[in-house]
Amino acid sequence: PLWSRGLGDVYKRQVLDQVELLETLALLSRRVAQLPPKKRRLFELKFVDDLPYPHIAAELGMNQPLARKYVQLLRAQLR
Repeated sequence: PLWSRGLGDVYKRQVLDQVELLETLALLSRRVAQLPPKKRRLFELKFVDDLPYPHIAAELGMNQPLARKYVQLLRAQLR
């Protein structure tokens, strides 16, 4: 029936979206692995541990605005 072809297309699109997501994650993982240790730690604190900026700043020994700026620069670098 006509409706089943539509569902097949939706399923194919979902599979393709998942493959694309996995490829993007693999690329990001390689880029993060190549970061210098301090930048990698910043990535972990913000995007893995999901810590707020006050905690990130304290952990890295800097003020909050600088921590925010470094995260902004890190995002741009990883894009």
